[in-house]
Amino acid sequence: MATGISEHLEAVIADLAGEEVTIDEIIERLGNRAHGLAILLFALPCTLPMPYGIPTAFGTAILLVSLQLLLWPGRSLWLPRFLGARTIARADLQRMLDKALPLVLRLERLTHPRHEWAAGAPGRTITAILCAVCGFTMLLPIPFIGNIPPAIAATALAVGLLQRDGLFLMAGFVLFSAAMAILAAAWWGILNGVK
Repeated sequence: MATGISEHLEAVIADLAGEEVTIDEIIERLGNRAHGLAILLFALPCTLPMPYGIPTAFGTAILLVSLQLLLWPGRSLWLPRFLGARTIARADLQRMLDKALPLVLRLERLTHPRHEWAAGAPGRTITAILCAVCGFTMLLPIPFIGNIPPAIAATALAVGLLQRDGLFLMAGFVLFSAAMAILAAAWWGILNGVK
């Protein structure tokens, strides 16, 4: 790839103007790898504890982007106005990116095109489905860790997709399974606690 993932994300943030930016403005700057980059950009901050509201907005974005990757992979990204017009402080976005970039750089060093059969159309379809599930589970009201396991899985899947790394995609499938197991255990604990 001519531009690494970390460089691309930094360029996107640097290109944004104003103290407040909309999700639509971010999407417009993602370029020809918009689906994978959008999933990564919205998943990365949620691998850390986030203020109330951000995991819900970013989880919704991941869900919608993943569904578009699944159903219309060649089309430009589109988000409904209620989500695309949502604003976030540019300084907050920069802060989130600064915290996440060391992880992205490590993942870049670990990944490269290999086992590309897994990153082709069938792998992309499976990845889109799993990322959609991750986005949906980030909307569920699970306290403390609710957004973190699916965000980690979505991050790994997005990196594997962007780097055309089938081996890393398979690792993402394992992380997805672990995330769903953790959330199922959390729900089981919540329901038993209510009873």
